[in-house]
Amino acid sequence: MDNAQLRQTIQQQIERLSSDRLRLVVDFLNFLIQTEHQEPPTVTETADFRPPAGGALLSHAIPWSHEQVHH
Repeated sequence: MDNAQLRQTIQQQIERLSSDRLRLVVDFLNFLIQTEHQEPPTVTETADFRPPAGGALLSHAIPWSHEQVHH
């Protein structure tokens, strides 16, 4: 779909929305416009940030065996 077709489809869909939903669309569009050309935030390691360790989650997982699945 080219831009003209996308805009037409969006316009058709917008016309079917209630006032409350239109307000949500405006808020979302404002968000998209504000973030259009912003750089994504970068994650840096600091004293108060620790990347999650998979081992912590895996220690709580129940080991499944072939027999447990069929019971």
